Amino acid sequence: MDVSSAKPPQTSDNNNDNKDEKDKQVTDKEILVQLKEILIDCEWQKRITEQASQKIEQQTLQRREELKAKIAAQKQYKKEWEEGRNSRVSSWRDWQTKDKKKKKKKKKKKPIVEGQKPDRAPDVDAFADKDGLSAADIPKSARKGKFKTRRGKRSG
Repeated sequence: MDVSSAKPPQTSDNNNDNKDEKDKQVTDKEILVQLKEILIDCEWQKRITEQASQKIEQQTLQRREELKAKIAAQKQYKKEWEEGRNSRVSSWRDWQTKDKKKKKKKKKKKPIVEGQKPDRAPDVDAFADKDGLSAADIPKSARKGKFKTRRGKRSG
């Protein structure tokens, strides 16, 4: 028996054949519509992923450029710092030598001679009353006056 030339069994109703063909045509149209929607969705997803990847690439390029600019600025700063070293060192050395010169030029204190008061504070006798009162006649509280003391309290 040769199976290759065999045909499928036919049903007795011819109307059923027409319905199957119509159902088959409708299904083919629906399949094409669904296939079209699937292809559109795939292309849309592809476009979205491409846009996202482009955005990521732009961000990485921007970060690289910022990093390059930052590194260049740091190099420039270090270069200027090194170039200015001589002037900083020389000014520091000048200041040190000036400081030593000042120490050498300090005034020598005069020796205190007996009977002579040192030149620290003005004599209390100078502030005595014109009426001939001496420093001993003026009470201690009056001599101080109402000045603030070291602790911030008023005296007298």
